[in-house]
Amino acid sequence: MRLTLRRGEAGAILEAVIEETGAGAVYWNRCYEPWAIARDKRIKARLAALGREARSFNAALLHEPWTIQTGSGGPFKVFTPFWRAVLAKGAPAPASPRPAGWQQQLRTPSAPMPSRIGACIQRRPIGRAVLPRPGSRAKPVPPAG
Repeated sequence: MRLTLRRGEAGAILEAVIEETGAGAVYWNRCYEPWAIARDKRIKARLAALGREARSFNAALLHEPWTIQTGSGGPFKVFTPFWRAVLAKGAPAPASPRPAGWQQQLRTPSAPMPSRIGACIQRRPIGRAVLPRPGSRAKPVPPAG
């Protein structure tokens, strides 16, 4: 299996990859920014028109944003009531079991990762900024050491 990297408009790139590979379905992890939601809706509609399955999944959140709402059905604007609602909702559903016939395809490196890639990583201090007073600008602070 090869890793292929592409750059460009997501819908056009997906269509090209589908054409090249003959894929019958496309799956991805959901993003929640308004522009990403709109993009994903367009892609799902286009893939459906092409006769392809398109599904997105929650990957990084305990609960989908639309499942935690105020009593009036809107989004929370204050953290403490939001957190109480999250805790009241309980634990998210457990992960699905591994599909039958699935085989591990990743290989474990023969050496610990840092020793294998250490030469590729430049370790240097990172500068930091001090929060400015209202009306002034942040000033970079040189790294310690």
